[in-house]
Amino acid sequence: MTSKTINTWQGLMGFVGITAGVIPLIQFWVVGSAGSVWRWLFDGVDGTLGWVGPLTTAFVAVVLITVLERRRKYAS
Repeated sequence: MTSKTINTWQGLMGFVGITAGVIPLIQFWVVGSAGSVWRWLFDGVDGTLGWVGPLTTAFVAVVLITVLERRRKYAS
């Protein structure tokens, strides 16, 4: 993978992590529901999955961004 490709994937993971992870998590803490983005993506799941799902999504996005950042050091 080239450095530009890795940057593109990192941007995509950041967008997904924020859109499907951080924003629904903040909405769950403030309103008590995961919000419209999470309901639209996962058909209205609330309760425990209302905060575990977005938290997992954000965590996976951060891990993937970190892995891609390490691979970028060795990219041509």
